Amino acid sequence: MNIVQTLYTSKGKNPLTYNYGWAAPEYHLMSWALSCLQLKKFHQKVSLYTDSTSASILIDALALPYDEVYISHDNLQLPDESLWAIPKIYTYSIQKAPFLHVDGDVFIFDSFKKDLLSSELIVQNIERATEVYLTTQNDLEKCFNYFPPCVKQDFESKIPIRAVNAGILGGNNIKFIGEYAKEAFKYIERNKGNLGQLVNAGNFNVFFEQHLFYVLAKQENIEISILMSEVIGDHNYTNLANFHNVPFESNYLHLLGHAKRDGYTCLQMAKTLRALHPEFYYRIVCLYREHGLPFFMNYDFDNSLSTVEDFVLMNAMVKKESTNSSLPEINASTIKSSINYSSFFSEIVRPEFSNCTADMRVLMANDLEVFLNAINDFLIYYSRINKKYLYAISLESNNWYSYLFADCSKLKDKLIVRCHEVKIIHSVFDWSGIYNKRTRIGVPHYKNLQINKGSFANLLIPEIYNNPISFYDLDELECIILEHLVKPQSLDNLIRVMHQYLDEDVLKNNLQEYESLIITFIRQLVLQKAVKPIL
Repeated sequence: MNIVQTLYTSKGKNPLTYNYGWAAPEYHLMSWALSCLQLKKFHQKVSLYTDSTSASILIDALALPYDEVYISHDNLQLPDESLWAIPKIYTYSIQKAPFLHVDGDVFIFDSFKKDLLSSELIVQNIERATEVYLTTQNDLEKCFNYFPPCVKQDFESKIPIRAVNAGILGGNNIKFIGEYAKEAFKYIERNKGNLGQLVNAGNFNVFFEQHLFYVLAKQENIEISILMSEVIGDHNYTNLANFHNVPFESNYLHLLGHAKRDGYTCLQMAKTLRALHPEFYYRIVCLYREHGLPFFMNYDFDNSLSTVEDFVLMNAMVKKESTNSSLPEINASTIKSSINYSSFFSEIVRPEFSNCTADMRVLMANDLEVFLNAINDFLIYYSRINKKYLYAISLESNNWYSYLFADCSKLKDKLIVRCHEVKIIHSVFDWSGIYNKRTRIGVPHYKNLQINKGSFANLLIPEIYNNPISFYDLDELECIILEHLVKPQSLDNLIRVMHQYLDEDVLKNNLQEYESLIITFIRQLVLQKAVKPIL
């Protein structure tokens, strides 16, 4: 079966500087590179349907290995710029043979199964309506004059609607897909004069693409085959952005809206591209350097780098360098940092002050000043660290999680140790948590976090990114774990040591749950580059 993808760039938009809903424009291109290259790894034929502007980047500049490229979308006009699914519908409409369309934010780590590809209709999964669907449905019913008969019937049934997720969509029933695409365009055309009345016109996409597909197939009594068996609420996706789980726990990822806007998730995607396809990763790096555009990673540690070959060679050489050597002790009172990052941190967390009492604001201000001083001291320390050392950590850390957790039967015998370049800062308020609340997207823990007085531990991790520090709010048990990992030890021994912090009744009745919790904390500390295996 043909695997097809669609990229459409509206006139006047530059793919190098427009972010397409991603945390930064370069992540958008990295997503396309990783998606295409992984599809090519597991499937024989992958085609791109696009416009001239997009082709100049993906094909001419990045040389992504599509088997066929169709400049099919140059004359496509969108009635509203937020209707991003129209170019995909157009691609569906012009297919003459069985196909599977795969979005550019979908990444596979194994081939699609033959029985799935032989199905009449194929989608990622079935979605049940929750907040987005229900509120948008009400909005459509108020504003629109026309609904396809199957959609109207579904709305009138008063049964909560369902839809498909079109991360992948296609099948062997080309006749049905053609009728579906024709009805989708009619749905849009009949209502284009009312799009401006919608609260959010972009939410219409999931109706003319995903809901229509589901109800039309239901009306025609055609079975929809699914990649993922679970019926999922439209805002309830989990684990589809966990790059650390591939390929041993997951072989399919799909970065849905909030994941694309989350800087941490984008970094994991970028690191995966660099690990699996370094040449294409560095092509994007060089493209941004060539145009003098900002990039998330700082490569100033080696000014000799100018070509893709230079970067690939540097990548290979840095991989060989050891990151187990000790770092120099820094006298913070005699050295000044040239990096002014504490003021940036302060600007991020200051909005939390607005909802507090005057007395609380005084306490917060005093504690924040102490914390910012600690950041400045850490930046002095950071300024002395060899940046190639940090880049080596960035490369090495890609393998830490899989080395430890891909085969859990041998986990307890493996040696782990605290990374000596990180630092713990204690504070009265949870500044790391608040910082992540303001900068992370789609993480329930941070979304619901409230600022309170207490005793908190903040982990500072030096980075090679433009933001030189990342922050992680430590649990009390995580602090204890890090204290015990100053020297290497097996996970089995660490777990036994951690027994001393248990009450007798917990030790007797809930030991397994406690040990699972310790392993969960170790997983998180490895992902945060605070704990590493002895390879």
